[in-house]
Amino acid sequence: LMDKLAVLAGQGHCGSVYTQTTDVEHEINGLLTYDRKVVKYDVAKVRAAHERVLREAESAATRKSGN
Repeated sequence: LMDKLAVLAGQGHCGSVYTQTTDVEHEINGLLTYDRKVVKYDVAKVRAAHERVLREAESAATRKSGN
């Protein structure tokens, strides 16, 4: 999904919805467990994916402004 978001950001799209930080009660889509004791994703990979989206967005903004 982050790859798709990077493509959209590179096309000038400027919004997305992100999952919650931690699980709540019976949910399982957080980045951390309910008790915040376990990080469920590779932090370096998540950071790299976010940095790619930001680079693409910055590139699109630069193209749009003509700089």
